[in-house]
Amino acid sequence: MQAPSKKTMNHGSKTYNEPWRFLLQTYLRNALCPAPSSLGGHLRDRPKDDSLSVSKIGRYCMNSALKGVEVLELDIWDFRTMVRRYIDDAPDCFITETDKPVMSIPCYGVNNLDNGQINFLSRVDDQDAFLLLVMTFILGPVTHCCRILNNVPRLVPMAQSYEFIALRGPNQRPELDWDVLRIPATTFGEGSLSIICVPPWKVDEEDLRAFTMPSTIPENLAHHPRFKDTSDAAKIMGQFLWHVAHEACAQAGPCFVVTNYMFWCFGKFQSVTAPNDKGKGKEVEGRSTAAIVSPPIELETSIPNSVRLPMRTEPMGLGCTVSECLTFWVQMTRGAASWVQA
Repeated sequence: MQAPSKKTMNHGSKTYNEPWRFLLQTYLRNALCPAPSSLGGHLRDRPKDDSLSVSKIGRYCMNSALKGVEVLELDIWDFRTMVRRYIDDAPDCFITETDKPVMSIPCYGVNNLDNGQINFLSRVDDQDAFLLLVMTFILGPVTHCCRILNNVPRLVPMAQSYEFIALRGPNQRPELDWDVLRIPATTFGEGSLSIICVPPWKVDEEDLRAFTMPSTIPENLAHHPRFKDTSDAAKIMGQFLWHVAHEACAQAGPCFVVTNYMFWCFGKFQSVTAPNDKGKGKEVEGRSTAAIVSPPIELETSIPNSVRLPMRTEPMGLGCTVSECLTFWVQMTRGAASWVQA
C-alpha cells in the first residue's frame, strides 16, 4: 500500500495529505464517525423529549397486526466473529484518490472533514438533519465500500442498487417520528435491508436496551447491568420499536437495523414453523414472530479533526467498528456474505 504523500499548496507553505491508494479494510477499521452537535451540545447530551408519548405509541401498536415478538439474542461474540471473519478474509480492495470525496466518514491520516461538513455537524437539530447525518456520514461510505468489495464500477446502473433510499421524498415532511431507509433487494439476497432511524432525543440507550432484551433471560444473567433498571416506559418503547421494525420488514425482507446514531442494533426476523400432519413445516399462525437481534452497539465517535478516541470497552469492546458491522450486514442481506456459525 502506497503511503499518503504531502504536497505544498501554492498560497503559503501549508501542507495537506493526499492519499493515492488506501486499503478498504484499513479504512473501515479506522473510520472516525463524527460526533455531531445538537442545540449547542453534543448529540448524546441533548435531553430526551416526550414527543413519542405513551398514548401515541399505544394507538400505533393497537393498529398494528403484530401481537408480539419472541426476541432471541444474537450473541455479540458470535456476531463479532462473523464480522471479523468476513472483513479479514475479503480480497484486498483499495480506495483510490478519485473515490476519496465520497468517503464522508473521516479516517485518520487519509481524509478530514471540510468546513461545510463541520458546519452541518454543528447543527443537527431536527429530523431532516438527523436523517441526512445517517445517510451521508454512515451509510454513504459503507455502501460505497460494499460496491468496491463487489467490484461494481461507479457509473453502471447496478451501482445505484448500493444506495439507501428514504421512504419519504426530500420535500415531504415526516408524518411519523422516525424514518425508514431501504436498500433494494437482489436476486441472490434475502430481500431489502431496512434501517429504522429514530433521533436520540426520541429514543435513548435504555429504550434500545429494552428493545433488544431477549424474551427469556437466563437466571445467571438476570442481574447483568444490561437487564437491570429498565423502566416501564423503556419497555413500552421497546415494544413499540418492534412494531415499527415488523411493519418495515414485513413486505421487504427479514434483515433490519434500528439506530439513533449513537447506538446500532442489528436484527433478523425468523419464520416460526411447526410440522403439519404430513410432517412438513408450515408457518404457525397466531403465534409471536421470532427475531434475533444484537445488543445496542455504541458508535465509536471522535471530534471532527480526526483525533482518534481509544476503543471503548463497554458496551462493545469487540475490535469491530459499526462501519465494519454495517458492511457485513449489507453484504449478508445481498447474498455476498454468509451467516457464519461460530
